[in-house]
Amino acid sequence: MVSFPGTSSGWFRTGNRTCPKTGQRLLCTDFAPNSALKQLIKGFCLEKSIHFADSVGRSRDVTKAVVAGSKVSEQAVRLLANFLVGRLVRCNNQEQNRAAYEIHLLTKTSIFNRSCLVEAGAIPPLLNLLFSCDPSLQENAMASLLNLSKFSKSRKRIFENRGLILILDVLKCGLKVEARQHAAGAFFYLASVEEYRQLIGEIPDAIPSLVELLRDGTDRGKKNALVTIFGLLLCPENHRRVFVAGLVPLLKQEQRQQWW
Repeated sequence: MVSFPGTSSGWFRTGNRTCPKTGQRLLCTDFAPNSALKQLIKGFCLEKSIHFADSVGRSRDVTKAVVAGSKVSEQAVRLLANFLVGRLVRCNNQEQNRAAYEIHLLTKTSIFNRSCLVEAGAIPPLLNLLFSCDPSLQENAMASLLNLSKFSKSRKRIFENRGLILILDVLKCGLKVEARQHAAGAFFYLASVEEYRQLIGEIPDAIPSLVELLRDGTDRGKKNALVTIFGLLLCPENHRRVFVAGLVPLLKQEQRQQWW
């Protein structure tokens, strides 16, 4: 049974095995949170300026499933994905920002949600939003692309839409430091593909920009930059590029600072 958290669980805990609304006898009384439908309703309420009260209850996490918990839930996710992608394409900056933020949340842990958003065509408009002069919009678009890059089928879509160059531009000149560290994280997942690992290394500014983030970034940014550089080093042609970019002296300096 698919439900919002905390709506009817008490009914079943008392021993009832019928639907509290229809009276129909149920074969199963297990609950799975229909987060996708909830987000769709929330988006509709925001669009119509209707107050939406979030429930405070929690139930078991099914967000990491590769497939949705039921046909209804699956259809709701697909509907929500198309709804959000439509807002990325057709709405103003404020609504685009809301949609990018919702996509960021939906793709944090759910492989199925990532798959639905890729199928709905989310990657091209998200990449276009990296050009935005709105720091929050650029950050949310980049955070969404980072999450989507964790899904193997997304990486080809990102590459085919000039994503390597666009993400590098954010890594170099992102309007917020968070956007830059998200870009480094996205490169880490893209570098898991052997072909892209070499192509990233061949872009003149890619490795130097990662080294710069390692030198001047936040702790999270430094971590993302370092693991991405290590991933790029799996390509032998990148060894010289990393050395020329000054990684070795920087690591020695970082080590000395930790000792002191």
